[in-house]
Amino acid sequence: MRPGWTKSWRCASAAALIACVGQPLLAVHSTLPAGTQASENRANELTLARLRPGQDTLASAQSHYGAHFRRVVPDSDDVLAWVDARGKRVLRLELRDDGVVESISLLHAEFVPELAAEGAEVLLPPAKMVTGRGLALGDPLVKVLRLYGPPASRGPATLAGREVEFLFYAFDWAGPDVPQVMEVTCARAGGRVVKITLAAASL
Repeated sequence: MRPGWTKSWRCASAAALIACVGQPLLAVHSTLPAGTQASENRANELTLARLRPGQDTLASAQSHYGAHFRRVVPDSDDVLAWVDARGKRVLRLELRDDGVVESISLLHAEFVPELAAEGAEVLLPPAKMVTGRGLALGDPLVKVLRLYGPPASRGPATLAGREVEFLFYAFDWAGPDVPQVMEVTCARAGGRVVKITLAAASL
């Protein structure tokens, strides 16, 4: 990992989140104290894009999506992206030094134009571009709440200069062997999901 590179899901609080490729994601309030989540109807998540952070490796990702990825950080192999320009989807992985996937992000391409413009075009099948519980880009915010219950924190934010609604889920209550963090970002206009991140480590 290059010194100074800040991973998208690492932050001090929901008010200081950093989105991928250096784009600021600024949430302005939290509904619950850090590390807590309402128990009613809550559910955790294990996979995104058929990959499980903390267990799967780059080889697993290549078996699904091939080797036509690009390096998000120049001269570094620990932040990689597959770009489906036609489907307007970007799959982004952050890897540990041992090659294990640490976090997975699925984004609408218009929110990362620098990747969409430069990445080699690949096919990211829509059937695979979902969480284990079936959440996909373009789904309404109400589906997020129906699948996972109320988030640990939620609030207005900005992503790539656009107004969004940010939802943060902490899965520490499900134990240390499952992904610990999920972030879901929805466009304020229309209320549709534009980014999903699932990470192995807690904040």
